[in-house]
Amino acid sequence: MIKDTSFVPKKADGCLRLVTNNVLQQAINKSEQRLLDLIEAFKVYDADFFALQEVDIPWREERHISEELEKIGYSLAPSTDRVHTPIYYKTDRYTLVDCGFSGYNLKGLAEQSVRAYSFACVEHKESGKKLILTNTHLISHGKGMSEEAQANRELHRQQCARQFPEILQTLSNKFGGAPTLSTGDFNSYCDSLPYQILAGALNSAREVCPSRVNMEYMTSCLLGVAPTIEKDKAIDHVFYSKSGITAKHFESVIHPYTYAYSDHVPVFFDFYLD
Repeated sequence: MIKDTSFVPKKADGCLRLVTNNVLQQAINKSEQRLLDLIEAFKVYDADFFALQEVDIPWREERHISEELEKIGYSLAPSTDRVHTPIYYKTDRYTLVDCGFSGYNLKGLAEQSVRAYSFACVEHKESGKKLILTNTHLISHGKGMSEEAQANRELHRQQCARQFPEILQTLSNKFGGAPTLSTGDFNSYCDSLPYQILAGALNSAREVCPSRVNMEYMTSCLLGVAPTIEKDKAIDHVFYSKSGITAKHFESVIHPYTYAYSDHVPVFFDFYLD
């Protein structure tokens, strides 16, 4: 049990919270403690939404992560446990309107279906306002992919980034102009072209949120090892639409407990629906 929760940022009254975290699928079946630590941490984060990456077969079928999160009040979207980038929402606060996942159209590259995005449209029960969330994990090393895809992984990320604003606009149009909130492991530093494409089309919480903490840290690290201070080397980001969302606080949460269960630290984004 976490005895000291002072590392968890406090939410302002009326704020909503998104937590995004790559939870590292490798070797999960060798450590029951990783799941226990993750679930325990989520209990104290007080988040409305969790967007996770690398929720692969060991997490799903051997550690039953969705069932464990359901026990503490979170439902899964999309409703299939096969997706690697699930979105979890607080069931007592939101109604699920629609959800799904889709691959990117990677022209001229092999292995087109390897990378995808998940989406969920939810309605806030108290206010009736809708919000669209997306979660993605863009290619890193290219393991398991063709030689062509591995050689072109930066082009892979660029093509995904170029498609994303149109994807979000289509989703917003489908759900009555609802604002969009996009997160994930983009495997793209702040000076990279994919990041610049997204930050140009959307608001990047890393740049424009009025309150930002620990921006100098990388968000990726080694399991059990504190992340290093390397400015602009974060790869976990939050982007949100130009209207409908007011940002409040953005933070890479650096504490021994937050890198005990993964090789990424969680990123918190607190915001209001306008």
